[in-house]
Amino acid sequence: MDENAIEKLLVADWASGLRLTTVPQAMRRLSLTDELDFRSRTAVRLYGLWQSSLGTPEKVQEIASAIGLKESSDLEALSQGWAGQIGTWGLAPILLTDNEKLMARHMRAIRLQGQALPDSENIAAALDIPP
Repeated sequence: MDENAIEKLLVADWASGLRLTTVPQAMRRLSLTDELDFRSRTAVRLYGLWQSSLGTPEKVQEIASAIGLKESSDLEALSQGWAGQIGTWGLAPILLTDNEKLMARHMRAIRLQGQALPDSENIAAALDIPP
């Protein structure tokens, strides 16, 4: 698989504004087969780059503009809060497919209710997604 093509696409998308293109989305756009090991290696390799692309002053300004913040005190608060927020994000946002994220949220909700997890086929059926 072409790691350079994926990296080039992701770097361009991440630098373009408020886009959060994931590794699976980049693979699909490049017509690459989704292989979990490759996807995982790519996400781990690019994780630091993704995190640093989110922490730039330009990115904070883009976010402030997108949500309508104009006051300097609001911008400062956003800047401080934003840095802390992105520091808490793990690999999941760029590693997992949309269906995997949906399944993870569903499984977390089940566990928060104190219930045992059903098998993956039953979870997929409950969410109306492929197993």
